[in-house]
Amino acid sequence: NFIDLMIAMGIYPGQPDGPIPLGTECSGKIVSVGNGVKNLKVGDEVIALAHYSFATHTVAPEVFVVPKPKGLSFEEAATIPNVYLTAYYALHHLGRMRKGEKVLIHSASGGVGQAAVQLAQRAGAEIFATAGRDEKREFLKSLGIKHVMNSRTLDFADEIMETTNGEGVDIVLNSLSGEAIPKGLSVLAPYGRFLEIGKRDIYEDSRIGLLPFKNSISLFSIDLARMFAERSPLLGSLLREMMQYIEDGSLKPLPYQTCPISEAPDAFRFMAQAKHIGKIILTFNEEKVSVAASPDKYTTFKKDGTYLITGGLGGLGLTMAKWLVGRGAGNLALMGRSGASEEANAVLNQLKKQGAKIKVFKADVSNHKQMSSVFDKLKKTMPPLRGIIHAAGVLDDGILLQQNNERFRKVMAPKVEGTWNLHDLSLSEELDFFVMFSSVASIMGSLGQGNYSSANAFMDSFAHYRHALGFPALSINWGPWAEVGMVTTKELITSTMEQYGFSLFTPDQGAHIMELIMSNNCVQVTAVSMNWSKFLNLSKQVPPIYSTLVEEIKSPSDSGQTTKKKIIEEISSAEPQEQQKILESFLKELVAGVLGTPTSRLDVNKNLMDMGLDSLMGIELKISIESNLCVDLPVTIMLQDPTVSSLTEELIQQIIKVDSDEKESEYAEKMIEKLEELSDEDAKALLKNKRQNLQ
Repeated sequence: NFIDLMIAMGIYPGQPDGPIPLGTECSGKIVSVGNGVKNLKVGDEVIALAHYSFATHTVAPEVFVVPKPKGLSFEEAATIPNVYLTAYYALHHLGRMRKGEKVLIHSASGGVGQAAVQLAQRAGAEIFATAGRDEKREFLKSLGIKHVMNSRTLDFADEIMETTNGEGVDIVLNSLSGEAIPKGLSVLAPYGRFLEIGKRDIYEDSRIGLLPFKNSISLFSIDLARMFAERSPLLGSLLREMMQYIEDGSLKPLPYQTCPISEAPDAFRFMAQAKHIGKIILTFNEEKVSVAASPDKYTTFKKDGTYLITGGLGGLGLTMAKWLVGRGAGNLALMGRSGASEEANAVLNQLKKQGAKIKVFKADVSNHKQMSSVFDKLKKTMPPLRGIIHAAGVLDDGILLQQNNERFRKVMAPKVEGTWNLHDLSLSEELDFFVMFSSVASIMGSLGQGNYSSANAFMDSFAHYRHALGFPALSINWGPWAEVGMVTTKELITSTMEQYGFSLFTPDQGAHIMELIMSNNCVQVTAVSMNWSKFLNLSKQVPPIYSTLVEEIKSPSDSGQTTKKKIIEEISSAEPQEQQKILESFLKELVAGVLGTPTSRLDVNKNLMDMGLDSLMGIELKISIESNLCVDLPVTIMLQDPTVSSLTEELIQQIIKVDSDEKESEYAEKMIEKLEELSDEDAKALLKNKRQNLQ
């Protein structure tokens, strides 16, 4: 399904953090059933709605599993559940489609569109259909559909009103975005129903006028993925209703093309080109398939072991505590210099309800005597220690001239002395892991944090030292976290880091990254969310360790910045009628580079998709445009069949604004320089004169 492509590309609206649930439907044989399953048994051939179904095995709730009709192959059966259920829920359950009604089905050659066509034909409705390509429109006409229009223009609205003598249609099944939505609403007859199965405009909070609703029309938003979780009985009931029509032959499987799972990347690219009709089916008939090792192994911890977290009562420590318990840890020892706060106790009580045994120790990790006492109590009162997460730390920021021995000692104590104490006191323990929470500051430096950078650099080196001794060791150079961690209490640091291109990890993202790192045998790992273009444009130098990551992103003095200034200068100095031509010519070069074709073969008014630009290339082109011109290009533009000409119109105003902003900035800098040259008396006189003029 196209949803799988969007999820894989990271552009599916509302996709939560964590593992990507590729695949939502399948057909196959049952190999095992749970104790409560009554109507199905091992060996049954079935159709199912199931997450993570791009696999040899998956698990599904009984409510979403139905017997496969005997006359269908597994490939035919796999075309049915998702698209038919979407169309059936929309047209019959919500839309109450009746015989003789007029129904507009957008993108009618796709999976949901094809299912909707069959349901409308079965109901005796009059079909109006759209598709984006000539061959797809011809296919729809071959199905007996008389009214077939182009989905890539808004002309469908005028054509419908002309064909229906101004009456319009009773139902619109909409998957288009942008201006197509108000156009679709405008063609609804009184008491019409608008069935929205797209998500983009909803999540972008797009606006629509209410005038069409004077005709008592209705609008329904359809999100089958959410219903899967929140309305499973209803969805299961509708699935069984719809399957009756498949059983009696009044609804047929969709057209499809198969692809072995070993060629899944090719299947994704083929779907991105939007040339297929119906469904693309992944099959598992190969005896052997080579796959990359999963970086997302599921980490589990021991029920009969104890896990110590220093800084365990702070935001980061509590996030790790929840993650450990969620992965099976039975006993936690949380340590901090002060007792648990009210917020911390609320988290601890919740973890205890999940079955975890938790003890809180009040101690300073840098104090060897106090730590010896903690380890003695651990040995006497808790199961064997199996892992340590050292997340304690202190900040005391200031430029180097402001620092002194005391301020360095304060920041380095928990990182240096604390790390050594944990190492020394745990040498006799059989640990599965010894994790130190370092910082990206030790790798890239951090303004005003010389003491903090040094303290974390010790942790990094110590991880390699401990590993060389044969003990487990891992130092994670974390980027900034949101909501938890020390940076969240320092607004100036947060804003500065964001200015330099850093994004903040949410606790859920951080826990997921922890999962990935712990699944691999690493000694030191940097985890940072970074906009490298922004970082390079503001940084005087790049640490050599990152050179391979950013070799294609030029420094401010290189071609990227030069190109930007050259284009802006050309446009700003040109006559208004020439400005668009200059930008259009530059965009042709970028497009040609992505497509791998000469600029002479590009038609600026031809749809880029028709010239071979698929969705993946569209994202590549978007990145290229933004990095070369330093503009923001909404991803939705790349998914709306752009041309070079339409991209030029979209970008020209942004480029002109950039030029205007830069001129204002240059003027301001010159004024500041002039003011700095003035004496105090002259500056006061000038400001007084300006104030009088303003009044």
